[in-house]
Amino acid sequence: MKILPVLTALVAATAVGLGVLTFTESPEEPTEWPELPPAIRDWENEGKFVEVYGHSMFVMDSAPAASPAAAIRSGRALAAAAAARSKLAARLVRRSGGGGDGSDEEEADEVEDGDLDAGGSLRDGDGGGVTLVLIHGFPSSSFDYRAVFPDLRRRFARVVAFDHVGFGLSDKPANYSYSLVEQAENVVELCRLLGVRRVAFVAHDMGDSVLTEILARRARAQLPPFLTISGVVFTNGGMVTSLINFRVSQSALLTPGVGNLFAMIARRLDTTGFVTRRQLAGLWGTKSTVDEGEIQHMWQLVRHKNGQRRMVQLIQYINDRWKFAEGRWLPAVASATEDNIPVLLLWGDSDPVSPMTIPQHVASLAPGAKLRVLQGRGHFTMIESPEEWFEEVEDFLEKSLHL
Repeated sequence: MKILPVLTALVAATAVGLGVLTFTESPEEPTEWPELPPAIRDWENEGKFVEVYGHSMFVMDSAPAASPAAAIRSGRALAAAAAARSKLAARLVRRSGGGGDGSDEEEADEVEDGDLDAGGSLRDGDGGGVTLVLIHGFPSSSFDYRAVFPDLRRRFARVVAFDHVGFGLSDKPANYSYSLVEQAENVVELCRLLGVRRVAFVAHDMGDSVLTEILARRARAQLPPFLTISGVVFTNGGMVTSLINFRVSQSALLTPGVGNLFAMIARRLDTTGFVTRRQLAGLWGTKSTVDEGEIQHMWQLVRHKNGQRRMVQLIQYINDRWKFAEGRWLPAVASATEDNIPVLLLWGDSDPVSPMTIPQHVASLAPGAKLRVLQGRGHFTMIESPEEWFEEVEDFLEKSLHL
């Protein structure tokens, strides 16, 4: 744990207590936010918003937009989908209890027919092909994939990127768990709503852990039967919590009794996001040129919809990693390779936060996984070197999925 941010926050707290410094922050959250720049607005205009469990998530989907009639789900369709989910839940309960009357296979087919076609919203958009789903990390958004999205869209039948709840253009509610388990639940439900059946996931940073939770459900036969995972790509992220090199701000925000004060002071003193932007710039690799415009875009998306007020809540995903990585998530990666699901670990070797020891450790636990290294690249490989990133992802998925 870094000591500097803790001392800084404690000194500031003492100063506040003595009245040397005064920090007040209205409990009323702003309802208007700074205007987003044209590049982000263009990204937003090209995408759409999908309601997932009561929250609006931004989605970029390369599939043609559905007609208005198909996009509106009737009450009858909603009821059909709910009934199908109930059947699935009952089947999983019987399976976990070892009971059942031998009709599981028939019921699984019933769920697929009733759920996947309900309201016309769950028909496969790519003619039965594999949909590529991109999962972003902390504290950024789907905008990280902007440079590679056009090539992916040209090469693959369908590509979907989205912003987690709490990130980017999606809703950022004050009362929300922001756990990785819930974020994984959102991904699965989003796939259902978009009609994704066969999927290859590409994840980054926090998204790696969201993906391992999805793999854990697959390993336990708890993944809904409509979704088949055909391939997996992990990119730079803290999959092995004990090997992460935590940044100063992460350590401060995670410190009990200090995080909220540290975040409030940062909001008051660093209104331009200078500190956040400098820490992000420090994640670029030795061969990469820091793109100040991209970093500015990250900051603008962080503060959008009061996101800077959610940082203490969002960073708690690290605690989920401490709880679940070793016993639940990493074994699920090994299980995927044992079941012949292609797994790629694509890593920039100059990442100061998620060093090479992480993919090496994961590969040792899952011998079937492939490890590819981008020399001199840092944490954001898809931004630092989009051509290299795309070539590696394309080559792996072409060979693995026989495209």
